[in-house]
Amino acid sequence: MINLNHYLEKLLIDKIVESLPGDKRELYKYVIQMEDEIAAVTATRKEYISYLSINSPHKKAANHFDITLLELLNRMKEIEEEVGKKLIDCMESIEWRDCTDIVHQHLEYEERKKYFLVAIP
Repeated sequence: MINLNHYLEKLLIDKIVESLPGDKRELYKYVIQMEDEIAAVTATRKEYISYLSINSPHKKAANHFDITLLELLNRMKEIEEEVGKKLIDCMESIEWRDCTDIVHQHLEYEERKKYFLVAIP
């Protein structure tokens, strides 16, 4: 079973990233995709760090955007902080409405389950 909080968090992050200005969005998506691809081919944290130090993918990303590695790291830190703040705001504004009674009245249901409507801003 999928963890709803993780799924919801990913959904909101994707929504937030899509709302970023083009240059920030492009940089963030490029670096995150690169990091995800590396994570997919490495089995442990140690392998991941080793891959980063040997292959310098962030330096290649910086070259792709014609900026220095330090600029890339600073911009990513700023973008991640912005995304994090917006994520907290979104999570705090989500409304969870318990609809268990309504579902029990009108539909077949499983006894010990709760049913919620999640209103996402």
